[in-house]
Amino acid sequence: MTTVGRLTMTLAFTSIVAFANDHLIQIRDQARGLEREFRGIHTTARSKQFDMAEMQARIEATSSGVDKLKTLVGGFESQSPHLATGADWKKTKDLVTLIDIFHTQKVQLLGPDGIRNKGLLKSHADGLAKRAFALQESADRLLKNLGS
Repeated sequence: MTTVGRLTMTLAFTSIVAFANDHLIQIRDQARGLEREFRGIHTTARSKQFDMAEMQARIEATSSGVDKLKTLVGGFESQSPHLATGADWKKTKDLVTLIDIFHTQKVQLLGPDGIRNKGLLKSHADGLAKRAFALQESADRLLKNLGS
């Protein structure tokens, strides 16, 4: 292989790793923001002056973050399919799927019986915060493995 060929291969690999690194950082940061939001929802649900309108607004505000997380994961998989393998990636994808499912259920719990579902909303928010934290850890592990 010529020097130019080696240089081209090195540049291609470096750009792939840089792209993957950027996407994983965005996934981690998005999960961090969602964790904060879900902890805030949990706190709101624990309040004695439970305000259904505030709860609804907070939950609706997290919808775009969950959608962005799904988009980031899909983008990583489509752009770097050879890096989107292994147990750590599967765990990352599974956590995003769980966050999406729980978030959808939480939105449904807000329906006409929202005030009666206060305990479930609180539990779901706590579970979502824990899963968002686990997603941050998973993304950090992938970043660490990518760098080595």
